Amino acid sequence: MNGIQYGNRCIGNECSIDKMSSYLREYPTGYFTPTDYDLIAWYKMEPTSITYDANGISKVNDLSGNDYHLLQAVDANKPAFLSVNSIGTSVYDGANTFMNVDFGVTHAQPFTIFLLFKTIVNVNQFVYDSFSSIDRNFMYMWSDDKIHYSAGVELTYSKVKPFNYIVSCVIPNGVNSTVYENGVSKITGNLGARSISGITLGASYIPSAFFNGSIAEMFIIDGVLSTADRQLFESYLNDKRVQLIG
Repeated sequence: MNGIQYGNRCIGNECSIDKMSSYLREYPTGYFTPTDYDLIAWYKMEPTSITYDANGISKVNDLSGNDYHLLQAVDANKPAFLSVNSIGTSVYDGANTFMNVDFGVTHAQPFTIFLLFKTIVNVNQFVYDSFSSIDRNFMYMWSDDKIHYSAGVELTYSKVKPFNYIVSCVIPNGVNSTVYENGVSKITGNLGARSISGITLGASYIPSAFFNGSIAEMFIIDGVLSTADRQLFESYLNDKRVQLIG
């Protein structure tokens, strides 16, 4: 079969991620249905998927079907909702705002985390962390122009901050872990062996080191995707990234 193949999916004779992205714009649910995959959690910052008012977002529904909904009951700690070029985002102020959820169960490695986000400052900040000190998996950025990932052991790569929206993909898989940015492999190596049992979005679990920026969408997926399926998720998120950047 000629053309792009994503699992058993193929689109004519088109042979590039750009072509796939164009197809998704026209047929956003035609071939790519995230729930076809073994999702742990899926957070989409759209009005149909969240509960919000003038005080901010109080709930982000978990679209995976696992009911790991992100919650924030305190008005002062709620991230804001903002629609940018018809794409919904959650906005974190770098001072007080975060959301979290305890899964109540533990998901062992390997797993895959996709995040569509941007930051507007170069300060010490956690983009996400675990729910508690148990099973810590996190992404943070210190004022060292690097992005840090850890599941017990750190992997870092250079990134000048602030920066506009990127599609981050990290695959915690022990010594075979990999980090991608916008589909490009940035670093591979040992990320540690910790499982995941909850999420704090926008801060460390304490909470502290609050994130200053915006998050549009997040996937946590059980296992390691095939290259083709990873690229399908990246293409879906990159299409949104391009729209957000304008």
